[in-house]
Amino acid sequence: MHLSGVLGAIIPEFGNLYARVLHDLYHIYTVDRHSLVAVRELETPAHGRVQGSQRPCSPKLRASCLICRWCFLALLLHDIGKGHGHDHHERGASLTAEVSQRLGLNSEKSTSSCFLVATI
Repeated sequence: MHLSGVLGAIIPEFGNLYARVLHDLYHIYTVDRHSLVAVRELETPAHGRVQGSQRPCSPKLRASCLICRWCFLALLLHDIGKGHGHDHHERGASLTAEVSQRLGLNSEKSTSSCFLVATI
């Protein structure tokens, strides 16, 4: 979705992250790739797929991940404020509120997503 431009068409704010490099010892991916890998890492155990030495998560945890699909949106957008100056968490929460409204999330899910983006 990212390489084909579909993700950017749905969430134009994600375009600011495209190939954005962070110059420190802790980041091995560009910001856009980091966000997508993070979603994949949450998605894998949530659907019971296990890679390498990972252990499958419990059915209860898997069910809670499936119920909270908006958590995937929050994880995808957790760095969306980068590239907008300092305090990227606050800017990211603001952008997440805009995206949530555009995607039709209800108030509770939108507020929760913004909280996660502001604190992750």
